[in-house]
Amino acid sequence: MPDNLVDEPTIEDDTTDVVPAGGPNGDSAETVTVRGALASLRERLGGRPRASLALAVVVALSLAAGTAFLIRDRALPAGTVAEVGDTTITVKELDQRIDALKALYGLDQPSGGKALDTFRRDAAKSAVVSVLIEKAAADRDIVVTDKQVDTILAKLIKDRYPDGGQRAFVEALGVMGANEAQVRDELHQQAVVAHLFDDVTADVEVTDEDVADAFDDREESLATPERRSLLNIVVETRSDAQAVLGLLRKGQPFGSVARTYSIDSATSAEGGRLGVASQAELDDAYGKAAFAVPSGALFGPVKTSTGWHVGRVEKVTPGAPAVYADVQVKLKRSLVTEGAVAEWRAFLEDLLDDADVRYNADYRPDSPTSLPTDVQGAQP
Repeated sequence: MPDNLVDEPTIEDDTTDVVPAGGPNGDSAETVTVRGALASLRERLGGRPRASLALAVVVALSLAAGTAFLIRDRALPAGTVAEVGDTTITVKELDQRIDALKALYGLDQPSGGKALDTFRRDAAKSAVVSVLIEKAAADRDIVVTDKQVDTILAKLIKDRYPDGGQRAFVEALGVMGANEAQVRDELHQQAVVAHLFDDVTADVEVTDEDVADAFDDREESLATPERRSLLNIVVETRSDAQAVLGLLRKGQPFGSVARTYSIDSATSAEGGRLGVASQAELDDAYGKAAFAVPSGALFGPVKTSTGWHVGRVEKVTPGAPAVYADVQVKLKRSLVTEGAVAEWRAFLEDLLDDADVRYNADYRPDSPTSLPTDVQGAQP
């Protein structure tokens, strides 16, 4: 199904985090998606829901979180990014961490301008949050051993480099300007976060009564929506769409018309077959038109950002109301996740409120004291 019509569906068990970009002397913020990295990290940590959720939350925090900022008279030493209590983060250490993130997540550092400036300030905030989390874990006697990191790294290499193995991994690190020690440090940090998250959220509980109440509140959203199998033709102008619609109304086969006239390379070769979707997964205007006609009917022309569309409904699969017994387990899991995120967020806010952090002026983020708004809604 082409991306120009279908919005990516929300999946409760996946996470899409976005990394803000920028740094000294920049242009505009850039972003990089880390969903794939989070999914692989979740596997490397054994698929534990709480651990994987912690990874989702820490990546969001590490690349967008704020922390306490104290203004003092004494300037920080040259080559220093920030001081967190008695811990100093140097420019060299920050650069090494960025290299490790490039190796693990494909993080793309902007080349210059305001984008680079914002990127490096956010990376400094990432490093500060990492120090605070390490200190909090140590206070709770949380330890991640070298053997545990060995296991995580071995699975990473097996998954990422199934053919070349260790040799391919080392070569890739060289290309990205990183080394194995830097990657191990980053994996150690992620494992610490996972264990700390487990510890902080261990007491989160959801009762059967909580699940029943949530079902009453969310019954409509838990229902299975109607879905439709659709055929689609995309052309450049409204007049072209009207001409295509005329051919179809005269009885010409949809597939042959699509292969001849559609400019959508993703579907034209398949005779315009778009696939199956709910209305919520489609472009708003296109979805309204596609769900306003009965099975077998044509619809359009409809204008979207990619052109003018003419479609046909091949098949309608009716929706169904939510049944408590069918969704109870999944709903309870969602409530546990929501409760854990709320508990984790509150813990981090308290941690940051108590933090003694000083930034070099060149690395101070725009919002050093704020938590990102997406932490509360992060999903594993």
